[in-house]
Amino acid sequence: MRQTQKIIIFISLITLLVGCDRFYTLEKHRPKVFSLSDFEQSQGYQLRYDLYLPNSYLGWTHNKKTLMTFDSQTNTYWLKNIDITKPQVDDVGSRFKIASNDWQNQFGFGEYDVSQDESSFGIPTDGAILHLHYSHNSRDMFIEYPNPKHGKYLSIGIKVTESSLRPSAIMYAQLTDNPIP
Repeated sequence: MRQTQKIIIFISLITLLVGCDRFYTLEKHRPKVFSLSDFEQSQGYQLRYDLYLPNSYLGWTHNKKTLMTFDSQTNTYWLKNIDITKPQVDDVGSRFKIASNDWQNQFGFGEYDVSQDESSFGIPTDGAILHLHYSHNSRDMFIEYPNPKHGKYLSIGIKVTESSLRPSAIMYAQLTDNPIP
């Protein structure tokens, strides 16, 4: 009898593990990877507040230099042509944050307890498209540039993908040799 119980418990545990593995690896739980074409064609929404991109190059205050402009034609927030060859205002690394003026509405890769490694990304020559999450306290996002850098200017586009109080967003980051219009 005891041997039968052990076998039943063992089979139950294996079934539970397989079930959990299948649940957590389903395609619906993985973010869809976007191409630039997908980014451009995605529906975007305007927020009821302005977005700023304080960063290591322009400073950590909300001002005209860090204000993202909303393009109503593409429904995308942009901050273009940040000169990454200029000295940084701090020595923490090339980083930025996407936030409202009062810092209460932020977008990032996760809450502040996300590690710096999990909050870092690189930018290939054709740009990077990444999923962002809404938060009240997100960690700074760090850029790891290739060596040598394949551009002098950093441009960031944000598309808010849903009209809700805690929306998700997608971000397009690109490096260019010349300023873009």
